Amino acid sequence: MKSTNKQLIMILASAISSFFQLNARVLTVANQTSPQVAQYNTLKAAHDAAQNGDTIYIYPSLSFYSGISISKKLCIIGSGFNKVNDYSDCSKLVTNDTLKFELGSEGSVISSVVGNFKIKISTSNILIQRCKLSKVIIGSNLSTISIINCIITTNTDQNAVRVLENTSIINVQNNIIIQNGYYQNQGTGDISTFYVGNNSSIIIKNNIVRGYHIAYSLYANSIYISDNIFYNAYGGWDRWHNLSPNAILKNGAFYCEQNTDSRWISFVDINQYDYHLNTNSPAKNIGTNNQDLGIYTGDYPFIDDGAPSLPTIYSLTIPATASQKDGLPIVFKAKTNN
Repeated sequence: MKSTNKQLIMILASAISSFFQLNARVLTVANQTSPQVAQYNTLKAAHDAAQNGDTIYIYPSLSFYSGISISKKLCIIGSGFNKVNDYSDCSKLVTNDTLKFELGSEGSVISSVVGNFKIKISTSNILIQRCKLSKVIIGSNLSTISIINCIITTNTDQNAVRVLENTSIINVQNNIIIQNGYYQNQGTGDISTFYVGNNSSIIIKNNIVRGYHIAYSLYANSIYISDNIFYNAYGGWDRWHNLSPNAILKNGAFYCEQNTDSRWISFVDINQYDYHLNTNSPAKNIGTNNQDLGIYTGDYPFIDDGAPSLPTIYSLTIPATASQKDGLPIVFKAKTNN
């Protein structure tokens, strides 16, 4: 498993670095038209104008963008999220539609895109990172799909992450994944947070997961579950429903939010999505290499604001006047978002 993880990280690093080719371009899109602040007004227009290897930056907006089908190798970057209120900071809502990764989009990356939207993947080698969305559907006969540092909240009687048959190396790490559908639909249907199809494999590691059923997978080829925290606000739950006999469960913690379970895990403020562990939490120092369980340790520690992994200017001072001698002294402060 360690070898598999290292290979996966190398593959992802190679995929990301490939975007920084000398001939790659940067395109901007904003659905604001007055004034015109970007090159394109719709995601489709930017996609159609892009070439393989290009990067598309999406401006935050108070109104939703329409979804698109992606058929090129692109890096799509939004502005990140506020964990609790997406209407803060000019709103970072991007789409409530479906983004589809189709044949031809192999090697694409989508980062820091926010909204009540679904991602549907029909090709291999896709990286979803630091996004806030409602569902990920991964098709059959694919490989190397990663979901990293995302917030996935599903309020329907469907799976938050659904993997169809014969798909391998699905890497789900350091995410907040919440399946509310069971409660909002009176427990109808066979609802689980994860569904893994026949002969498929998945790594579920260092996540915070809420759901009535955590995983449904009777015939999956391989499931590796490690260093997660699973919780449920209603009690009386079935954690694993028809779980594959090939599943490996390691360093997991469970608790009931009603505090009726002796394995209660205490967070700083669950209502504010602050999943840092309190000092007295029993999930501290019991994970791999004596690390804490949950999203802030492991291979990809969670980034709270979902900012893209690019330098960000957070302070800018520009004097109102300039002089011939000194010019215009501009002072700015920036930070990395690794």
